[in-house]
Parts: sequence; structure tokens; C-alpha cells
Amino acid sequence: MRDKIWNPVKKAKKAEACKELKGENIASKFVKGSSTWKAYLKERGVLYGGTKACLDYAINGTKGLMDDSNWYIPFSMAVPDEGLARPRAKPKKLVRLGLLIQAVV
Repeated sequence: MRDKIWNPVKKAKKAEACKELKGENIASKFVKGSSTWKAYLKERGVLYGGTKACLDYAINGTKGLMDDSNWYIPFSMAVPDEGLARPRAKPKKLVRLGLLIQAVV
């Protein structure tokens, strides 16, 4: 966001390039950035069987495409250019989360 939106806005302000500072132009940059990020997160969310399958694995140990080394990746919001999420251990106690999932599903 800093490189794609804020730095260009600051540069335009300094150069007094008013066209770049119009609300529509700035809004379109935010919309484009948001769409790109959302698409990336959706793509990541289906890795290793998707978030539901990975959560089932974390709670119940249900095997699938995931294991202890990757079950958390579909949940990650790590920056794409910096690689995947840092490794996570399965939570020890997910009883309340399990009850919540049962209530929702």
C-alpha cells in the first residue's frame, strides 16, 4: 500500500500534480489494491484442502492434504512477496473453537 498508493500520492502532492490527488484516482488505487489482495487470500485459502479441512485437522487430527507443517497456511495473511506464513504449531486446546464451529455449521 505504501509503494502503490501513499508514495505516489506524496509525490503528486509535492509536484502539485492535482490530477493524481483527485478522490476518484485515489479511490481507484484502493479498490484495485483491495481486489488484488482479496484474490490472493482466496487463492491461498484453498491450499491444502482449504480452511475448513485444515481447521478439522487442527481440531480433530482429520488427515487430508495437510499435516503439521502446512495446516496453518490457508489462514495466513502473510505478504505474498515474503513467502508463506511462518510455521505454527497446532493449538493445544480448541474445545471452544470446536463448539463454535458446530454451532455455525
